[in-house]
Parts: sequence; C-alpha cells; structure tokens
Amino acid sequence: MKIITLNEDMIREFRIDIPHIIISIRSPETEKPSIPFSKSNEGILFLAFHDLDHMPEGKGIVLGASKPYILFDEDMAKKIWGFVEKFKDKVQLIVVNCEAGISRSAGVAAALSKALNGDDDDFFAKYLPNRLVYRALLKHIGESNGN
Repeated sequence: MKIITLNEDMIREFRIDIPHIIISIRSPETEKPSIPFSKSNEGILFLAFHDLDHMPEGKGIVLGASKPYILFDEDMAKKIWGFVEKFKDKVQLIVVNCEAGISRSAGVAAALSKALNGDDDDFFAKYLPNRLVYRALLKHIGESNGN
C-alpha cells in the first residue's frame, strides 16, 4: 500500500486520479483544511489533537488558553485503524496530512506502513514521526489483530 504525508498547503492543492483515502490531522484550535473534491477519494477522516508525545509538566494548558492539551489516544487509534480497514481493499493510496506534514502525519503514516507493508524506515529517514502517535497506533493495530 502506498502511503504519503502532506502538509496543510499541499492537501489544499492535492489532486490525484487513483483510489485513495485521506486522514487529516489538525490542532484542536484550528479549522479543518479545505480539501478539494475528488471522485477517486473514497473517504476522509478528520482528527484533532496536539503535536505532543507526552503531557507537559505543570498546568497541562495550551499557552494563552484555558483548554487542556489533547493528546493522541486509544480512541483516535481505533478510529484510524477502523477507517483504514474499511477501505484498504478499495484504495491504492493512503494520504495522511497535518499542518506541517512532518510529525503527527508521519507518526500515523509510519505506523500504517509498518502494519501494512512491514517497513517504516522511509518515514523515520525523511520525517520526525510523533512517537506517541506511532506507538499507540501500532499497539492498537497489534491488539486488533490478536498480537
């Protein structure tokens, strides 16, 4: 399965004619990106969580805001894997995007690549995958598959 990561600017311009799904990640305080319509897009999953791999010491509050940080969790991992399982036999490409395209999306992409393709080296060589996202998603996939 081909898996790619895109940043927010790239997803706004994304056009491709092969069957694909999109996993779009944003920070909770930002708007969903505008993703162009495509007949070859089988579905889009939107998620919102902060780009952190652990809860910061102290307040657990976003600077200048009264909301606590939202970390990637088991429920999000379940949503991602359920979404991928639903479409993996219908698509040739999984697109994962986040604001910068290097951490949260790379964590998801690396975990999916490891689970589906047996290899995640490319994502660790080119990006900085969020380790919490990567580990939690792989853990959920393993548990879902009885491992």
